Amino acid sequence: MRPEWFPIMTPLQPAPDAVLHLVKCGCSRERCSTNRCQCRKAGLPCTDLCSCMDNEEDEPCNNAIEEEEEMGSESSDEEEEVDVDDDDEDDS
Repeated sequence: MRPEWFPIMTPLQPAPDAVLHLVKCGCSRERCSTNRCQCRKAGLPCTDLCSCMDNEEDEPCNNAIEEEEEMGSESSDEEEEVDVDDDDEDDS
């Protein structure tokens, strides 16, 4: 630690309430395949906050977003941006 830096205690929360109340699961054995998984129960995919994502050597989580799905949603966003740019060129 740099000599001019030192910790300051604060009464504030470590993060906003919305972040502190994020849904995350603690699944390990069942790999999120039942409604005991808090994410699946809430109808949400598991995220990096979940303990099921900690160990890549184990079987993959059954409730995770597939990489292809993530890439598909990103490419559709890019297409929308291109469409908007095309519309702007037509107006000028």
